[in-house]
Amino acid sequence: MGRSTGPGSTGPTAPGVRRRWSRALAGGALGVALVVAVPGTATAGVAGEKHIRKAAPVGLWSGTINFAGTEVEATMSFRADGTMCALQPPGPDGGVDGSGRWRRTGPSTFAFRGVERFFNGSGATTGYLRFAHKAVLSGPAEFISTGQGTYYDADGVELGTTPATARLQKVSAQPQPC
Repeated sequence: MGRSTGPGSTGPTAPGVRRRWSRALAGGALGVALVVAVPGTATAGVAGEKHIRKAAPVGLWSGTINFAGTEVEATMSFRADGTMCALQPPGPDGGVDGSGRWRRTGPSTFAFRGVERFFNGSGATTGYLRFAHKAVLSGPAEFISTGQGTYYDADGVELGTTPATARLQKVSAQPQPC
């Protein structure tokens, strides 16, 4: 596989690599970990904080991820046990499966990190994405995150890193199985 500096680069790239990276980011890189509500931990007197804690982002989320001038659709599931996954059904050309962990970093903030595996139509691994993001809940049903993803080919050779932002809305309080 040719070396690349990631999506949007002008370096040599194997056919379909940028498309696979785009699909991978859509799946969850930023896929991708959120806040768990802990009953009785809201701070009294801080307007809205109790509501945000009760509206922790455990559940199913959908929205967009932007990186290297590209916008892709994303769906992610965050579970109360601190796990998260990217949900993207595979197609005839392959797909992405991703998983990771999340943790609370403040009353309305969280961080998540994980790995996505890209595979072709026969299921063979074609590459990976390692991602890490910091997110802010902008209410009980939306979060915005910033972070970066580092791409690797199937042999683990680093291909490049790119910054990314995500904006997702909660579509269900119930997370989907990972």
